Amino acid sequence: MNNKVKLDLLEYEESVIPFKADKNEIIKIQNLFDNEINLLSIEDITKIYLAGIRFEMEDYVNNTSDAKNILTLGFFLKKIFKYFKIKQNKFADYIGIKPANFNKILSGERPISYEIAIILHEIFGIDQDLWMRVQIKNKLLQLSETRKKNISRYQLTDLVS
Repeated sequence: MNNKVKLDLLEYEESVIPFKADKNEIIKIQNLFDNEINLLSIEDITKIYLAGIRFEMEDYVNNTSDAKNILTLGFFLKKIFKYFKIKQNKFADYIGIKPANFNKILSGERPISYEIAIILHEIFGIDQDLWMRVQIKNKLLQLSETRKKNISRYQLTDLVS
């Protein structure tokens, strides 16, 4: 796990900073942030990081404007693994899944079970229903793209007329 959290404000869009600031002012804000973050415990930093992943997952699930960009559960898990320096095979063994099957989950080829969603919640504190909602969104996006012609023929007016 990283001992320090690094947020480079210069990389963010102007909308992140709610006032006009030049580069020097942003650097001053960055220094204040860096000083404050160093006062946090590892547990607090862990909670903040995982909350950020949760917010990113929620944003993905709730965002309907970018329906073509599918983010697999593996996208989010790999970010967590990288941050905490967790090896994928070790994690797979830890939760009782063959590494080959777990790699299929990471790539989006295989869905997670309800049980795995609960295990992910227990380990990372991200609600099991959020893991499932990401998976459901991805499946619906895939189906709507592949079967759009067949599905679009169904209309309520065909049933009530």
